[in-house]
Amino acid sequence: MNVSEAIEKIKVLLSDNSVEQTEEIAPEPATQLVFETYDLKDGSKIDLSALEIGADAMLVDESGNSVSAPDGEYELADGTMMTVVEGKVEAIETPQAEETSKDETPKEKEMENESKFDEMNATITYLQAENEALKNKLGELESKFNQGFSEMLSVLEGFSKTPVADPIQNPKNNFRIVEPKADKIERFLERVKTLN
Repeated sequence: MNVSEAIEKIKVLLSDNSVEQTEEIAPEPATQLVFETYDLKDGSKIDLSALEIGADAMLVDESGNSVSAPDGEYELADGTMMTVVEGKVEAIETPQAEETSKDETPKEKEMENESKFDEMNATITYLQAENEALKNKLGELESKFNQGFSEMLSVLEGFSKTPVADPIQNPKNNFRIVEPKADKIERFLERVKTLN
């Protein structure tokens, strides 16, 4: 195998990997903050990016302008308490709901819990299968990389053994007599004739 063949082989090995990677990586969509308006117990309104900790909080005045909510506690119309610090929701306390409704029985709760466990088990099974597939793909990529790396090393070894240029002058060896091949053959034939 010459150098150009080795380089082409390496390009083919590595090009398969780059095509697969470009297909799998999708750009993340840009996210925009969408605010929902909630009524406060005192009658004013507050805009929240989400009803969760870390969400942005903006107070809405009578003309509809939003301003970052000052630090403090706010109570929504449904009784939910929020603590806002530096324009972000720091804590949320929801009012205590009735522990069990009259319509729900313990069997219904058990069935609901079982369905949740079944969903979780299905998710775990899916993630395990996906993990195995990714491990296999990683093993394939690693073997291709190792093969390409060994090809590259063989090419580099070939380059290191190739002389850069022909010597300017053949080295002279004063201790050795260089006899042409034809003279050696003639001398050998003469010895063979004398043996008979």
